[in-house]
Amino acid sequence: MSKVATPFVRNTASIGGNIILAQKYPFPSDIATILLGAASTVRLQVYSQTLEVTLEEFLEQPPSDPSTLLLSIFIPHWASDSQKESKVIFETYRAAPRPLGNAVSYINSAMLGHVSQKSSGDLVLSNLRMAFGAYGTEHAIRATKVEQHLNGKVLAPSVVLEAVQLLRETVVPMEGTSHAEYRVSVAVAFLFSFLSPFAKGIKGPGKNPSIGSASSSDTDDPCNLPLSSRRDTVSSGDHKPVGEPIKKGGSICR
Repeated sequence: MSKVATPFVRNTASIGGNIILAQKYPFPSDIATILLGAASTVRLQVYSQTLEVTLEEFLEQPPSDPSTLLLSIFIPHWASDSQKESKVIFETYRAAPRPLGNAVSYINSAMLGHVSQKSSGDLVLSNLRMAFGAYGTEHAIRATKVEQHLNGKVLAPSVVLEAVQLLRETVVPMEGTSHAEYRVSVAVAFLFSFLSPFAKGIKGPGKNPSIGSASSSDTDDPCNLPLSSRRDTVSSGDHKPVGEPIKKGGSICR
Protein backbone atom coordinates (compact mmCIF):
# COMPACT_ATOMS: atom_id res chain seq x y z
CA MET A 1 0.00 0.00 0.00
CA SER A 2 2.89 2.38 0.72
CA LYS A 3 3.90 2.13 -2.94
CA VAL A 4 0.57 3.31 -4.35
CA ALA A 5 -0.70 5.85 -1.82
CA THR A 6 0.78 8.38 0.60
CA PRO A 7 -0.01 8.13 4.34
CA PHE A 8 -2.50 11.01 3.98
CA VAL A 9 -4.45 9.13 1.30
CA ARG A 10 -4.32 5.84 3.22
CA ASN A 11 -5.72 7.58 6.31
CA THR A 12 -8.65 9.18 4.49
CA ALA A 13 -9.55 6.76 1.68
CA SER A 14 -10.64 3.12 1.53
CA ILE A 15 -10.01 0.17 -0.77
CA GLY A 16 -13.75 -0.24 -1.32
CA GLY A 17 -14.15 3.37 -2.38
CA ASN A 18 -11.18 3.01 -4.71
CA ILE A 19 -12.76 -0.02 -6.41
CA ILE A 20 -16.14 1.69 -6.79
CA LEU A 21 -14.47 4.74 -8.37
CA ALA A 22 -12.58 2.46 -10.75
CA GLN A 23 -15.86 0.77 -11.72
CA LYS A 24 -17.93 3.92 -12.22
CA TYR A 25 -15.38 6.25 -13.79
CA PRO A 26 -12.14 6.08 -15.84
CA PHE A 27 -10.22 6.27 -12.54
CA PRO A 28 -6.53 5.23 -12.79
CA SER A 29 -6.59 2.88 -9.81
CA ASP A 30 -3.46 0.97 -8.81
CA ILE A 31 -5.42 -1.16 -6.33
CA ALA A 32 -7.93 -2.36 -8.93
CA THR A 33 -5.13 -3.54 -11.22
CA ILE A 34 -3.39 -5.42 -8.40
CA LEU A 35 -6.61 -7.13 -7.28
CA LEU A 36 -7.51 -7.99 -10.88
CA GLY A 37 -4.13 -9.62 -11.36
CA ALA A 38 -4.66 -11.64 -8.18
CA ALA A 39 -7.99 -13.08 -9.45
CA SER A 40 -10.06 -11.35 -6.78
CA THR A 41 -13.82 -11.62 -6.43
CA VAL A 42 -16.23 -9.10 -4.94
CA ARG A 43 -19.42 -9.58 -2.94
CA LEU A 44 -22.17 -7.07 -3.68
CA GLN A 45 -25.57 -6.28 -2.28
CA VAL A 46 -28.10 -4.83 -4.73
CA TYR A 47 -31.28 -4.02 -2.82
CA SER A 48 -32.11 -7.34 -1.06
CA GLN A 49 -30.05 -9.53 -3.40
CA THR A 50 -26.47 -10.62 -2.66
CA LEU A 51 -24.16 -11.31 -5.60
CA GLU A 52 -20.64 -12.66 -5.88
CA VAL A 53 -18.77 -11.93 -9.13
CA THR A 54 -15.18 -11.73 -10.22
CA LEU A 55 -13.58 -8.31 -10.14
CA GLU A 56 -13.10 -8.56 -13.90
CA GLU A 57 -16.87 -9.01 -14.40
CA PHE A 58 -17.64 -6.21 -11.94
CA LEU A 59 -15.39 -3.72 -13.74
CA GLU A 60 -17.01 -4.57 -17.09
CA GLN A 61 -20.55 -3.97 -15.80
CA PRO A 62 -22.36 -0.66 -16.38
CA PRO A 63 -21.56 2.00 -13.74
CA SER A 64 -23.01 1.07 -10.36
CA ASP A 65 -25.94 3.09 -9.02
CA PRO A 66 -26.46 4.11 -5.36
CA SER A 67 -28.35 0.86 -4.69
CA THR A 68 -25.14 -1.19 -5.13
CA LEU A 69 -23.16 -1.82 -1.95
CA LEU A 70 -19.72 -3.43 -1.97
CA LEU A 71 -19.65 -5.84 0.98
CA SER A 72 -16.28 -7.57 0.68
CA ILE A 73 -13.32 -8.38 -1.55
CA PHE A 74 -11.89 -11.89 -1.61
CA ILE A 75 -8.31 -12.62 -2.71
CA PRO A 76 -7.70 -16.35 -3.35
CA HIS A 77 -4.71 -18.09 -1.85
CA TRP A 78 -2.21 -19.00 -4.55
CA ALA A 79 0.13 -21.64 -3.17
CA SER A 80 3.18 -23.28 -4.67
CA ASP A 81 2.75 -26.95 -5.60
CA SER A 82 5.59 -29.01 -4.13
CA GLN A 83 4.45 -32.19 -5.93
CA LYS A 84 4.61 -30.56 -9.35
CA GLU A 85 7.62 -28.49 -8.28
CA SER A 86 5.92 -25.25 -9.26
CA LYS A 87 6.30 -21.88 -7.62
CA VAL A 88 3.91 -18.93 -7.50
CA ILE A 89 5.23 -15.71 -9.00
CA PHE A 90 3.38 -12.42 -8.42
CA GLU A 91 4.82 -9.08 -9.49
CA THR A 92 3.35 -5.58 -9.59
CA TYR A 93 4.60 -2.57 -11.53
CA ARG A 94 3.74 1.11 -11.88
CA ALA A 95 5.21 4.09 -13.72
CA ALA A 96 4.43 7.57 -12.43
CA PRO A 97 5.95 11.07 -12.49
CA ARG A 98 6.79 10.72 -8.80
CA PRO A 99 7.37 7.55 -6.74
CA LEU A 100 5.70 6.07 -3.67
CA GLY A 101 2.09 6.92 -4.42
CA ASN A 102 2.64 10.67 -4.73
CA ALA A 103 1.30 10.89 -8.30
CA VAL A 104 -1.23 9.20 -10.58
CA SER A 105 0.26 6.36 -12.61
CA TYR A 106 0.98 6.59 -16.31
CA ILE A 107 0.43 2.83 -16.36
CA ASN A 108 0.36 -0.02 -13.84
CA SER A 109 0.41 -3.78 -14.05
CA ALA A 110 0.10 -6.96 -11.99
CA MET A 111 1.23 -10.37 -13.21
CA LEU A 112 0.64 -13.75 -11.59
CA GLY A 113 1.55 -17.28 -12.59
CA HIS A 114 3.08 -20.63 -11.72
CA VAL A 115 6.61 -21.38 -12.88
CA SER A 116 7.80 -24.97 -13.16
CA GLN A 117 10.79 -26.78 -14.58
CA LYS A 118 10.53 -29.35 -17.37
CA SER A 119 12.68 -32.46 -17.58
CA SER A 120 14.83 -30.64 -20.15
CA GLY A 121 15.63 -27.97 -17.56
CA ASP A 122 13.60 -25.24 -19.28
CA LEU A 123 11.21 -23.11 -17.24
CA VAL A 124 7.57 -22.78 -18.28
CA LEU A 125 4.76 -20.57 -16.98
CA SER A 126 1.16 -21.64 -16.41
CA ASN A 127 -2.07 -20.23 -14.92
CA LEU A 128 -1.00 -16.77 -16.04
CA ARG A 129 -2.95 -13.63 -15.19
CA MET A 130 -1.70 -10.33 -16.58
CA ALA A 131 -3.55 -7.12 -15.73
CA PHE A 132 -2.85 -3.62 -17.04
CA GLY A 133 -4.50 -0.34 -16.11
CA ALA A 134 -4.24 3.46 -15.89
CA TYR A 135 -2.85 3.72 -19.44
CA GLY A 136 -5.79 5.74 -20.76
CA THR A 137 -8.53 3.14 -20.49
CA GLU A 138 -11.93 3.00 -18.82
CA HIS A 139 -10.77 0.37 -16.32
CA ALA A 140 -8.04 -2.20 -15.76
CA ILE A 141 -8.10 -5.13 -18.18
CA ARG A 142 -6.53 -8.56 -18.56
CA ALA A 143 -4.23 -9.32 -21.48
CA THR A 144 -5.93 -12.66 -22.16
CA LYS A 145 -4.38 -13.18 -25.60
CA VAL A 146 -0.91 -12.79 -24.10
CA GLU A 147 -1.78 -15.20 -21.28
CA GLN A 148 -3.04 -17.86 -23.68
CA HIS A 149 -0.01 -17.44 -25.93
CA LEU A 150 2.51 -17.91 -23.09
CA ASN A 151 0.82 -20.65 -21.03
CA GLY A 152 2.84 -23.87 -21.04
CA LYS A 153 5.46 -22.68 -23.55
CA VAL A 154 9.23 -22.48 -23.23
CA LEU A 155 10.01 -18.77 -23.40
CA ALA A 156 12.22 -18.69 -26.47
CA PRO A 157 12.95 -15.27 -28.04
CA SER A 158 10.36 -15.84 -30.79
CA VAL A 159 7.67 -16.65 -28.20
CA VAL A 160 8.47 -13.51 -26.19
CA LEU A 161 8.47 -11.37 -29.34
CA GLU A 162 5.01 -12.65 -30.30
CA ALA A 163 3.80 -11.89 -26.76
CA VAL A 164 5.10 -8.32 -27.09
CA GLN A 165 3.21 -7.87 -30.36
CA LEU A 166 0.00 -9.23 -28.81
CA LEU A 167 0.41 -6.88 -25.86
CA ARG A 168 0.80 -3.87 -28.17
CA GLU A 169 -2.50 -4.85 -29.79
CA THR A 170 -4.15 -5.15 -26.36
CA VAL A 171 -2.88 -2.04 -24.56
CA VAL A 172 -4.37 0.73 -26.71
CA PRO A 173 -4.91 4.09 -24.95
CA MET A 174 -8.07 6.04 -25.70
CA GLU A 175 -7.86 8.89 -28.18
CA GLY A 176 -6.51 12.05 -26.57
CA THR A 177 -4.49 10.23 -23.89
CA SER A 178 -1.25 12.05 -23.12
CA HIS A 179 2.04 10.20 -23.67
CA ALA A 180 0.16 7.34 -25.33
CA GLU A 181 3.16 5.74 -27.04
CA TYR A 182 5.21 6.02 -23.84
CA ARG A 183 2.54 4.16 -21.88
CA VAL A 184 2.49 1.33 -24.42
CA SER A 185 6.29 1.05 -24.40
CA VAL A 186 6.30 0.89 -20.59
CA ALA A 187 3.73 -1.91 -20.71
CA VAL A 188 6.11 -3.85 -22.97
CA ALA A 189 8.95 -3.15 -20.54
CA PHE A 190 6.86 -4.50 -17.65
CA LEU A 191 6.12 -7.68 -19.61
CA PHE A 192 9.78 -8.16 -20.49
CA SER A 193 10.84 -7.60 -16.86
CA PHE A 194 8.40 -10.30 -15.76
CA LEU A 195 9.37 -12.84 -18.43
CA SER A 196 13.13 -12.34 -18.71
CA PRO A 197 14.10 -14.34 -15.57
CA PHE A 198 12.36 -17.40 -17.07
CA ALA A 199 13.19 -16.88 -20.75
CA LYS A 200 15.64 -19.04 -22.65
CA GLY A 201 18.51 -17.18 -24.29
CA ILE A 202 17.37 -13.72 -23.18
CA LYS A 203 19.35 -11.61 -20.77
CA GLY A 204 17.39 -9.20 -18.68
CA PRO A 205 16.78 -7.91 -15.16
CA GLY A 206 15.65 -10.31 -12.49
CA LYS A 207 16.69 -13.61 -11.00
CA ASN A 208 15.68 -17.16 -11.83
CA PRO A 209 13.67 -18.62 -8.95
CA SER A 210 14.79 -21.89 -7.47
CA ILE A 211 12.46 -24.75 -8.42
CA GLY A 212 12.48 -27.81 -6.19
CA SER A 213 16.01 -28.44 -4.92
CA ALA A 214 17.75 -26.22 -7.48
CA SER A 215 19.67 -23.35 -5.95
CA SER A 216 20.60 -19.98 -7.42
CA SER A 217 24.21 -18.89 -7.51
CA ASP A 218 25.42 -15.72 -5.86
CA THR A 219 26.26 -14.28 -9.25
CA ASP A 220 22.51 -14.07 -10.01
CA ASP A 221 21.95 -11.69 -7.10
CA PRO A 222 21.00 -8.27 -8.53
CA CYS A 223 22.70 -6.65 -5.53
CA ASN A 224 26.06 -7.97 -6.75
CA LEU A 225 25.66 -6.61 -10.27
CA PRO A 226 27.40 -3.35 -11.22
CA LEU A 227 25.33 -0.19 -11.34
CA SER A 228 24.43 1.02 -14.81
CA SER A 229 25.25 4.56 -13.65
CA ARG A 230 28.64 3.63 -12.22
CA ARG A 231 31.59 5.81 -13.28
CA ASP A 232 35.19 4.70 -12.87
CA THR A 233 37.74 7.44 -12.09
CA VAL A 234 41.45 6.77 -12.52
CA SER A 235 43.73 9.08 -10.53
CA SER A 236 47.20 10.10 -11.67
CA GLY A 237 50.02 12.22 -10.27
CA ASP A 238 50.69 14.24 -13.43
CA HIS A 239 49.42 17.48 -11.90
CA LYS A 240 50.54 16.93 -8.31
CA PRO A 241 50.05 18.78 -5.90
CA VAL A 242 47.11 20.35 -7.71
CA GLY A 243 43.92 18.98 -6.24
CA GLU A 244 45.45 17.81 -2.96
CA PRO A 245 44.16 19.22 0.34
CA ILE A 246 46.38 21.90 1.89
CA LYS A 247 46.44 23.50 5.31
CA LYS A 248 45.07 27.02 5.57
CA GLY A 249 47.98 29.27 6.56
CA GLY A 250 45.92 31.76 8.55
CA SER A 251 44.63 29.06 10.86
CA ILE A 252 48.09 28.71 12.49
CA CYS A 253 48.12 32.41 13.50
CA ARG A 254 44.74 32.06 15.12
